[in-house]
Amino acid sequence: MRTNPSFGIVDETLGTLARGMLPRLRHVFEQHQALHRLAVEATVNV
Repeated sequence: MRTNPSFGIVDETLGTLARGMLPRLRHVFEQHQALHRLAVEATVNV
């Protein structure tokens, strides 16, 4: 069974995309956590 060289290219591209997306995903996740915390505080304070 031969390995397809194009798979390596796809793998590298996916790796680059993942590295580019991770900081953005973390930022979105932190925003979501902050909003959730605000919502919980607002609910508790009512």
